[in-house]
Amino acid sequence: MKVKWVSRSLIGVSLICLTFIYIDDHNRMSRQEIPFGVQSNEANETFQFIRENSPKDAVVMCTKPRAFCLFTDRNGVVFPDAEFKDQMLNLIKRENVFYVVTGRFDYYGYIKEEINANPEMFQQMLSNDLYTIYQVK
Repeated sequence: MKVKWVSRSLIGVSLICLTFIYIDDHNRMSRQEIPFGVQSNEANETFQFIRENSPKDAVVMCTKPRAFCLFTDRNGVVFPDAEFKDQMLNLIKRENVFYVVTGRFDYYGYIKEEINANPEMFQQMLSNDLYTIYQVK
């Protein structure tokens, strides 16, 4: 009988301690707004621009095409891997890309180099702290 009481007491005390640890950790968490991401003003501005200034069947080339598809209701295609960077312009033509979106979090440095090397092909349409939208001419 005494063993059951002791083991139950230990379990109860352990649960109380874990509860206080959880509450303490929860209270110490930062309540600051996440400075970037799909919920940011810059992302929403970018998504809204694409929705309002492109045809429904437009294709957007970007680093995160699934997110852009979800928030713009447009089709998307991802940039080619760096080893295939020489195929980027062909991919744009083949997929009939309407907008190319570069961002602060692009994985490949070659994207802006390609855009700058081919100014006759791209026109900057919008730029904010997170994204720059180029229309393919």
